[in-house]
Amino acid sequence: MPPRPKFTKEQVLEAALRIVDSEGESALTARRLGQELGSSPRPIFTLFEGMQDLKKQLHHGPATQAFDSYCDSFLAGESAHEAEALNAPFKKLGYALVSFATEKPRLFSFLFISASSGRATFEDWGNSAQAAPAIELLMDTYGLDEQTAAVLFRETWMHTFSLCVLRVTGAAEVTDEDVSLSLSRGFQGLMLLAREGRLVDPAIPIAQDQPGS
Repeated sequence: MPPRPKFTKEQVLEAALRIVDSEGESALTARRLGQELGSSPRPIFTLFEGMQDLKKQLHHGPATQAFDSYCDSFLAGESAHEAEALNAPFKKLGYALVSFATEKPRLFSFLFISASSGRATFEDWGNSAQAAPAIELLMDTYGLDEQTAAVLFRETWMHTFSLCVLRVTGAAEVTDEDVSLSLSRGFQGLMLLAREGRLVDPAIPIAQDQPGS
């Protein structure tokens, strides 16, 4: 008979989350997990098919929940950009994502950059916990239809994601002011396309000012 596990699957995943958050995905090995739990690693794998299965369940479970919880707390609480965010409510979601990447770079990398996290599609992002309320916010605040709001959310997510990657990788120095200006300019440009009807249908020609107007 295989050894009876000393821990529940949830306890193992929480231990794995602590390791990834503090040390990075490369530190998440069977040996290190056993050390974290104070156990031989062998009984742990009566609960999982292997490390890849464990990482997959960690990604879709506690790691994603930690990201959602962080964003929810950020959006509900005070922040350094609170006054500005009140005038541009959708911008605060961008700040939440960049803040998560800045404060928890290892967990961000595991969730959004690592090959073990799988390749996310636009549909995956559109079905994330943050998507529905963000799309609804865009519709209510700016009077957009659902399709336009969904495309705007997707494009803004990609723009914000690039700022996060720059922060996490250190490929370039990105200050808080850089983030603020980039989010504002990117959103304003997308809103201009949305107002012209070109965000969903880019084939519509750019509006030209008439001479003397």
